[in-house]
Amino acid sequence: MLGEQPTNNQERERVEAGIRMAAIFGCAPAQMKLCGRKNKETPQTLQDFLAKKSGVDFARAREVLENFEAATEYYKLIATANNIPDHFDERVVEAYWIGNDLLKNVQPDDIKKMILEKFVGAKMMTQEDAEARVAQLPADIVAHHNFHVLTLGAASAEARQVAGLYELCSVNFGTVVNIADDKVTTKCKPIILQDGKFKLGNVEVEKQINWDKNIVPEIKNGDSVCFHWNQVCKKLTAEQQQNLEYYIR
Repeated sequence: MLGEQPTNNQERERVEAGIRMAAIFGCAPAQMKLCGRKNKETPQTLQDFLAKKSGVDFARAREVLENFEAATEYYKLIATANNIPDHFDERVVEAYWIGNDLLKNVQPDDIKKMILEKFVGAKMMTQEDAEARVAQLPADIVAHHNFHVLTLGAASAEARQVAGLYELCSVNFGTVVNIADDKVTTKCKPIILQDGKFKLGNVEVEKQINWDKNIVPEIKNGDSVCFHWNQVCKKLTAEQQQNLEYYIR
């Protein structure tokens, strides 16, 4: 069953790493009150957790992350499709935010069913809106965050009101070319809208990103990093960069 306690140290370590990754990607939208809205302490809890302050352990971080309506439903869907017991397993969380082979096992019909059953309600989509969006989805949809932002569109009413949401909320990547205090400058290809579809542009631009050392302790020029809500979230391996680039669609 999903949410069962890990049965060995390796599983426990994967779940703890997954909770940390989920907190990293969720911290910035939580501060804007776009995610984890059921608990007003969510932003501070995640900040304290990432800063490793006493009193906020993995169990407490998990408790508030379960309130991230959209992300948690995707985690559960990916975990179920891959027979992974805990939906905060690092492999599952990475699949949603960055992309990996687990996404190949998630069926498009199950994604559509999730949207219609889980993303309808107060402050989410109306039934009519959800049905209309699902009817227009392409055949090759995937359970990735960039699909949720760029193809489906934000589920919550608050998020839909944010200007430039697709650029801020999508996960993109770039190469670090300059470091200054709590900022890094990256060279990246921006996400653009062309012929009614989002894609990576062909021309690299420089983009300044916020850098929190509690999230990514060390960065050097030449590192490939991904970012979400203008915040560096993770240094990427070559494989992770390739996966993320593939899922910017």
